[in-house]
Amino acid sequence: MIAGSEQPEDAKPGRLEVGALCAGLLFAFSPSLVELLRHMLANPWARYAGLFPFLFARSVRARPGRPPLLGSGILWIGLGMAVELLGFLSGVPRFGRLGLVLAAVGLCRRLGRGAGPSWPLLVLAIPMPSVVFQLTSPGAEVALASIAGACLDSAGLAGGIEIAKGAVHYGSQELVLERFDSGVALVPLLAGISWYGSVLQELPIRRALLRAFCAGLLAFPLQLVAIACALLSLPLGAANAGRWALSELPWLVAAGVGLAAIEWQLRRGDPPHEI
Repeated sequence: MIAGSEQPEDAKPGRLEVGALCAGLLFAFSPSLVELLRHMLANPWARYAGLFPFLFARSVRARPGRPPLLGSGILWIGLGMAVELLGFLSGVPRFGRLGLVLAAVGLCRRLGRGAGPSWPLLVLAIPMPSVVFQLTSPGAEVALASIAGACLDSAGLAGGIEIAKGAVHYGSQELVLERFDSGVALVPLLAGISWYGSVLQELPIRRALLRAFCAGLLAFPLQLVAIACALLSLPLGAANAGRWALSELPWLVAAGVGLAAIEWQLRRGDPPHEI
C-alpha cells in the first residue's frame, strides 16, 4: 500500500445532497462571486477568466469519474471558506477568489468529479492580479505600438503615426494606450486553452506543459497584430472604434480560434496518451 494514498470515503451523494451542497456554497460564497463579477465587468482584460469554468466542466465530462472523497472534499471546502472569511476580515475581498477555487475543488472531490490535470482550469477562472500590469506598463504597450506603427508605415498604410505620453496620435485622432494593451492578459488565456486541449487529448504532462508554455508566448505577436489593426482606425477617423476593439476583441478572437483548433484536433481522432 502506498503511504498517504486516499481511499473512497463515502458513496456517491444523492441529488438532494448535491443540490443542498451547491446551494449552500453559492450562498456562502455569494460576496466573492459578486466581487469577481464586478471586477470582470469593469475590466475587459479580465473577462477571459469567465471562460474557464465552462472549459473545466467540459473536461470533467470528458474524463471518467473518480470515487467521491467525503473527508477530503469537506476539508477543501472548509479551507476555501476560511480564506474567504480572512479576505473580508482583512479588508482584501479579492482573497475570496482563491477561496472560490478551493471550495470548487472540494465540491468536485466530494462529488467524485474531475481529476488533477483539470484543476489548473479552475485556477485560471480567477483573473490574473492587476499588479502584474504595473511591472510591464507603460514600456510594453508603448513598445508594441511603436513596432506596429513602424510596420504600418513601412507598408504605406498609416504613415505619420506618433506616440507620446502613452497615446498614439495621427493628426487630430488619438488612441490612448491602456496598461492591459501589453498582451500580458492573453498569456493565461492562451496557455489555459492549450492545457484544456491537452487534458481532452490526454497528453503526457511534460508535453502538455510545453504546449501551454509555447501557446502563452503567442500572446505578444497576437497583441501586436491587434494593436496594428487598432492603429488602422486612426486614418479612418474612428479612434473610438479602434479603442473599443482593442479592449474587447483580442481575447474573444484568441479564444475562438484556439477552441476551434482544439475541436479540429479532436475530430482528427489522434490517439490518446496517458496524462
